[in-house]
Amino acid sequence: MADDRLIGEFHTVIKPRGKLFGHVAGLGGSTVLGSGDVALILDVPVLVSAFEHQLQCNM
Repeated sequence: MADDRLIGEFHTVIKPRGKLFGHVAGLGGSTVLGSGDVALILDVPVLVSAFEHQLQCNM
């Protein structure tokens, strides 16, 4: 995945996964946006590794 532009900049405080989401692979944490909405932070390297592993298992 690649991107060649920056749309905006945000200062965020990322909360670690709690007990509810601690077992979910690929979820790095969460943050509360200025609007009050909650945004989940993805752990992209973990997701890519899981996808590659799934591809290898299906071969």
